[in-house]
Amino acid sequence: MKVLTDVELKIVLELHLKWRAGCAGGKRADLREADLLEANLRGADLRGADLSKANLRGADLSKANLREANLREADLHGADLLEANLREADLSKANLREADLSKADLRGADLSKADLREANLREADLSKADLREAKTTTSLITFSACKHFAYYFSGYIKIGCIFNTVEEWNMRYREIGKNQNYSEKDITNYGIFVKMCLEINEKEQTK
Repeated sequence: MKVLTDVELKIVLELHLKWRAGCAGGKRADLREADLLEANLRGADLRGADLSKANLRGADLSKANLREANLREADLHGADLLEANLREADLSKANLREADLSKADLRGADLSKADLREANLREADLSKADLREAKTTTSLITFSACKHFAYYFSGYIKIGCIFNTVEEWNMRYREIGKNQNYSEKDITNYGIFVKMCLEINEKEQTK
């Protein structure tokens, strides 16, 4: 595993920015198998970077731009990915246990076979994400047959941009649907989804 000093990491990030801008001398960040334990990468621009199999345990990647980055098999256990842009990133087989992915943009991300146990996905956008065989502590259910993508995870449901507890959705799905100008058919279908999630949540609470 490659160990980088703070200076070396800074140089890699600067060259990556040049590469992104199409400037001479730029170079795509190659951080494959790099040891970035608890690294401070808050707000870093790592779009399209290769971080496959990197050790990012406990790293601060909050608000980082990791769009289309390769994080396949990366170790992100306990990493801070609050509001990170992970759109279309490859996170297949990544270790995301106890990671904070709240408000992260995961649209179109590949999370197949990723370990999401005890991860915080509160208000994350999982539209069109690949979650096949992902490991979770509680059920993670997606629904995309209506106007807006919806998902349930750990007692919460997000439909479109609206995030509430499953109980709140059960009480207000019709009211919210009308305020969002959903068709009666969509409101009915969301209601079925909500009630199914409510039953699942109640069963998980009694375990």
